[in-house]
Amino acid sequence: GPRHHPGEDPVVALVRAGNPPGPKGNWLVGSFFSFVKDPLNFLVETARDHGDICSYRFAYQTVWQVNSPELVEEVLLKQARFMIKDEVTRDLESVLGQGLLTSSGDLWKRQRKLAAPPLQKKQIQQYAACMVEETHGMVDKMAEGPVDIHEHMVRLTLEIVGRTLFDTRFEDTAAKEAGVALTGVMDGFMLLIQTWRRLVPSWVPLPARIRYQRAGRAID
Repeated sequence: GPRHHPGEDPVVALVRAGNPPGPKGNWLVGSFFSFVKDPLNFLVETARDHGDICSYRFAYQTVWQVNSPELVEEVLLKQARFMIKDEVTRDLESVLGQGLLTSSGDLWKRQRKLAAPPLQKKQIQQYAACMVEETHGMVDKMAEGPVDIHEHMVRLTLEIVGRTLFDTRFEDTAAKEAGVALTGVMDGFMLLIQTWRRLVPSWVPLPARIRYQRAGRAID
């Protein structure tokens, strides 16, 4: 690849050197269907076979996979000024707005400072009693026999967030509606990133995308 120029930023040098090697995949969609079939196993095998940094293709998108803790730190901390959030994360703005997950730059810094106080270790420890109390309450309300653990955990999460961050309790109807909407967002997100729908431009009004955005509006 191109020679490294003295004083050149390591990230810039890495990009100039071209895509690192990785799985080739299908000529049309690259490695996308291998990823969809078993995402976690695909990532683990790719890291094992191709080392600390590799690349592959999802149709028209080129993906770089960084595997070592040292390189992850380089990307997320040391070279953060050169990075932007990926297309999938940015697409979450349509349902989550501009929060810590989706924002960047100066806006992210301001939001990070605002969010920091209630998420410090001392504060988290103070939430423990509430978390335990709500969990015992959830267990006590469970009927005997099979239960929908997902529904219970969504409700538990809402109750803990409501009490610890907003000092309030959700009414039963509101909690149920919020749980349905959260599930709709999570299920819709998985459909849009881990099926063939990811290969369709975001402006195409797929039924799954419409349901996903409708659930986002319900949460809002």
